[in-house]
Amino acid sequence: MKNVFIISCLLTLLFHCQSAKPNKPPISPDKENSQGEDAMVFPKTVEEYLGSATIAAIQKAESGESMTVASRKSQSGSLLAGYPILAKGRTLSKDQVQLFKKLLLDPKSYVFPTAKKVMIAPKYGILLGDVVVLIDPANLLISVPSDGKSKIEDYDPIQAKIQALLKELF
Repeated sequence: MKNVFIISCLLTLLFHCQSAKPNKPPISPDKENSQGEDAMVFPKTVEEYLGSATIAAIQKAESGESMTVASRKSQSGSLLAGYPILAKGRTLSKDQVQLFKKLLLDPKSYVFPTAKKVMIAPKYGILLGDVVVLIDPANLLISVPSDGKSKIEDYDPIQAKIQALLKELF
């Protein structure tokens, strides 16, 4: 009798844990031309991640400004890509600009084609010429927003270099 009770509990639990949309196909990271949560296409190259216009803007950047930003977006105040600017940091030196450009454009700086299952919560922002770069050091995420998209990527391979740059700037 005890076994019947356990089996019925397990079956009930299994029935209630079914997806609300049982016929929905699983999320595929390589699906193209999709909408909503199925639109998970991970970049495989720097060109796919940043886009040619952003790459060109990074290449021509000659100056950089650093700032701390709030980790949540806002609709008011002084904003950087929707994130409130909390304080200005140092202006990047020419060497720092060149280093940061090199890091952003190097395919070895990112972990392609994967994505972390965390939301970006930036702490720092760098305006490199006309290009906004948001940095989340807690999750090792970098975002280069453009064309209304966040464009978030892991920067695990260059963690030490980004940390050293941030230490110089703040």
